[in-house]
Amino acid sequence: MLCYFQRISSTQDELLKLLESHHTLPDGNGLAAAVQTHGHGRGNKIWHAREGQNALFSFVHRPAVTTNDAYLLNQAAAAAVALSLQAQNIPVAIKWPNDLLADGRKIAGVLVNTRIEQNNVRLAVVGIGLNVNQTDFPTGLNATSIKALTGHQTDPLDWPHRIIRHYFALWAQGPVAIRQTYFDFWSFKGPKNRIITRNGHQYSGWVLADIRNGKIHIFRQRNTKPFIVPLEEIKHID
Repeated sequence: MLCYFQRISSTQDELLKLLESHHTLPDGNGLAAAVQTHGHGRGNKIWHAREGQNALFSFVHRPAVTTNDAYLLNQAAAAAVALSLQAQNIPVAIKWPNDLLADGRKIAGVLVNTRIEQNNVRLAVVGIGLNVNQTDFPTGLNATSIKALTGHQTDPLDWPHRIIRHYFALWAQGPVAIRQTYFDFWSFKGPKNRIITRNGHQYSGWVLADIRNGKIHIFRQRNTKPFIVPLEEIKHID
């Protein structure tokens, strides 16, 4: 169940506050809003959304994974959005780390906040913003929406429930299924000019994903041994 607000600062921030003040919510429950006054994405980038036109929501998940596998939360969330859009015949690609693109433009974003205890993820709050009916965006923002792509208006409140169902169904299938689905939609396969890791190493080459362990293989030349880098250690790809 999602508690719906006409106006809220941020579904992500407010849900975290509720949980940190010892409110207990079952997995899949959370907050949704018509508009966020301080909505944000990764790195506190502002999320631009017209009031009542988009799906803006956050939900709880207690995943029982270690910090080494915490990246699966982001992958499952992005894949769940992609599956929901694909089910409505909207082609979509996942742009690492947390954007979803349709027709080369941003249609959705994912933000996952976690709370850690003794190297285990005790709690995750999964936040998602999906452009549903908005067709006018700020100048310079490369964005689109379901309505802009299909010409049809849909109820923004329908989308959170679809996405949450896909999320938990995918999570129940386990890590390999999550990685497989994520990389099926992943937009970074193929030749890349720059792959920069968090420790400053820089590569160029052909990128392949290994769904078994969530790592990417970078081939600098044909018939050579690849560099193998965990996806969570990648800082930038273009």
